[in-house]
Amino acid sequence: MNTTHKIKAATATLTVGFLLAIAIAATAPVAYGREGMTAQQQQAVRARAVATDRYYQQGVAAVQQAERLRGQAMNRYYGLGDLSATAAAAQRAEALRSQAINRFYQLGAYSSIGAATQRAVERRSEAMNRFYRVGKFAPVSTSSFDWRDTGIGAGGVLGLILLAAGLTVLLRQRTTAQPSSPSTV
Repeated sequence: MNTTHKIKAATATLTVGFLLAIAIAATAPVAYGREGMTAQQQQAVRARAVATDRYYQQGVAAVQQAERLRGQAMNRYYGLGDLSATAAAAQRAEALRSQAINRFYQLGAYSSIGAATQRAVERRSEAMNRFYRVGKFAPVSTSSFDWRDTGIGAGGVLGLILLAAGLTVLLRQRTTAQPSSPSTV
């Protein structure tokens, strides 16, 4: 077998593997997502989920209620929150401590810089945030693109390519291992 024939065979094998990978990747969202479901099927799935949550007493309301009850029990046990006799005094002490720290470090109402300087600092930091796109200036992605789906698809394609390459190597070894008989033409 000459080199040109080997190259053509390898190209054909890789093309078939690539086409299989595209076919499988194209059907993956339909097989694993709700994109391929009718409205009636989606409604049935939602109804089943709600019924299951109700049966097992799950859901957001149940979790929030459990958290609230757990928090109340912890407050009762440790004497915190509304159940503490010293809660108001502790809050007042914290407010006084904060005011003293602000006065010492000249922060907030105790700041020595003027209102114009304060606005300039705020504008400068807002410009920096806009330049570096942080805070409220960070870009918000509204795309429905999901990188997990891409990773699954890429993994599937890689697996198919490795499978095709392994089959190619296996078939090449079999054809070279068999002795060829001379043609009698």
